[in-house]
Amino acid sequence: ARQFPARVVPNAGRGVSAARNTGIVASRGDVIAFLDHDDVWEPGKLERQVACLREHPELSYASCRARVVIEPGAERPRWVREEYITGRGFRMAIASAVAVRRETFDEVGLFATDMTLGEDLDWALRVRDAGMKTVILEAALVRYRIHDENTTVINPENAAMYLRVLRSSLARRRAGAGGSAHAG
Repeated sequence: ARQFPARVVPNAGRGVSAARNTGIVASRGDVIAFLDHDDVWEPGKLERQVACLREHPELSYASCRARVVIEPGAERPRWVREEYITGRGFRMAIASAVAVRRETFDEVGLFATDMTLGEDLDWALRVRDAGMKTVILEAALVRYRIHDENTTVINPENAAMYLRVLRSSLARRRAGAGGSAHAG
């Protein structure tokens, strides 16, 4: 804790995107990582991602797989396959899985504050659509908890938000800003 002293940055009630954006702007490091309140990093996650970014300067971010943990009393969502729980986990754009070079935010912008969910997918698609290179490490280094308070439950309102994100990405790609975001 002495080596990396904590600073508290106020962000009362402005939402997850605004909180992440406030943290990005206030941070001083070259690599920025996020940990949502209900997710857990496995030991060594950040070290492995930073080492990958040092080894591959062409990458804009290093992500990893996430293993699903269903909390007692929570219903298993339809999208959660058995292998996401017991196997290698899943490969999805979630903020807790990425370690990002600071300059990536300079290039593609911060998280959209007008979104109540899907903001991490929107951001990852903007990275891909800008033609930036990324990698997803095969190890499941995040535990993604499913509980009664999750905002990622699939319902008509949430599906409409994700559809909006995908349509925006498609429009960018059609406009010529496309490219693959996955390397390796």
